[in-house]
Amino acid sequence: MRNHDLVFLKHFSMVIVFLIGLTVALILLGIYINSQQEPEPNPVAERAMAERVRPVGAVYAGSTGAAAQAAA
Repeated sequence: MRNHDLVFLKHFSMVIVFLIGLTVALILLGIYINSQQEPEPNPVAERAMAERVRPVGAVYAGSTGAAAQAAA
């Protein structure tokens, strides 16, 4: 009777190890597939970034600068 318990535990352990391995493999596959996709551009974030990096002032130099300054 004791031998049956050991056989059961051996098989049960093998099934658990297989399921853990399968879970890890599926997680890694999902991470790999997700890393292959290009992120969608977010127009709101792009506008906010363009607003942050735009120049604060302008430089007027020479004769063309005087005309632009007068127009401003």
